[in-house]
Amino acid sequence: MELYEIRYFVAVCDARSFSRAAKIVGVSQPALSQCIRKMENELKSPLLQRPIHSMKLTEVGEVVYSYGVKMLGLKREMDGSIAEIMHADNVEITIGMSPFYSRHFLPTILQFIRNKIPNVNIRIVEEISQVLEERLLDNELDFCCVPQDPVVPGLSYETICMEELMLATPQDSPLRSHALPASPVPFLETKWIRGQKLVSLKQVQKINKLLGPIFDADELDCEVVYETLDWDTVNIMIGNGLGVGFVPDILYSGQQTASSPLYFRIPDKRFLRHYSIAYKDGKVFTNLERRLIEIFKEQIKVIRQNKWKV
Repeated sequence: MELYEIRYFVAVCDARSFSRAAKIVGVSQPALSQCIRKMENELKSPLLQRPIHSMKLTEVGEVVYSYGVKMLGLKREMDGSIAEIMHADNVEITIGMSPFYSRHFLPTILQFIRNKIPNVNIRIVEEISQVLEERLLDNELDFCCVPQDPVVPGLSYETICMEELMLATPQDSPLRSHALPASPVPFLETKWIRGQKLVSLKQVQKINKLLGPIFDADELDCEVVYETLDWDTVNIMIGNGLGVGFVPDILYSGQQTASSPLYFRIPDKRFLRHYSIAYKDGKVFTNLERRLIEIFKEQIKVIRQNKWKV
C-alpha cells in the first residue's frame, strides 16, 4: 500500500464525498474510486460499506483511517522539519483569525514573531470563525484562533483564555439602576434585558449558537434592531443609543467618553467561553508550528492582562 493511496483514502473519509475528495487531492473521480478498490483488493476487505454514497467505514476501514491519519501527520511533520532546516527563509505557516481579533491581537503578536523568528513567513487568513473552522477541515489552514464554544466535530481545541461576554448599554440606559456594584465593572442580571432593543452579530456567526439557547431558556425576548458582522460596530451602535448587546471583554474600556457604552458583567457562567487555538483532529505539528502556537497563546494572554490594567 502506497502513501499516496492512504492520502486519497483519508481525503475521501474527511470529505465524505468522492467528488469533493478528488478536487482536494487533484485527481479524477474515477481514478480515486479505482485507488480505493485497489486498496480493498490488496487488503482482501472492503473499506467502505456499500452503497458507497453512505460513506460509512467498515471495521477495517476504521483501522486504516486511524493509522492513515497518523502516518500522514508524521509525513507532514517530517516534511516541515526538513523544510525548516533546508529552506529556513521559505517556510510558510498559514494561520486564521477573524478581522476583529486580528485588530486587537495581531500587531503585537506579529511584531514579537518578527523579532524572535525572522525567517518564518506567516500568512494570515481573515474570516469569521465559522468559515475559518470550515477551512481547517479542508486543510487550508495550519491552525486558527477562534472562540471554541460550540466545538466543531473533526477539530481539536487548545484553550488560550476564558473570554467573558459583557452586556453593553447606552450611558443613559435605565438598566443601570438594577446593577449590583462591583469593581471595576458592576454586575447586571440578564432578566433585566427582557423587552430591550438588541444590537447583535448576524445569525451566521458563531456567537449566536451560544447565545441563542440562553435567550430561549431564559425567555429573553428582545427585538433585534441591528445586525452586523463586526463586534466594533455593535459596540459603536450601542454607545450611540441604538440598543443593548453582548460584546467580548476585550472591548471593555474604563475610560468613558460621551459616546462609549456602559459595560456590565453577567453573573452567569454561561456567558464565559473559551478562546482557543483550533486545528484539525490528528494534526501532527512541526517544531516551528508548535512554537508559533505557544507564542500566540502567551501573547494573547499578555495583551488581555494589560488591557484590564488600564
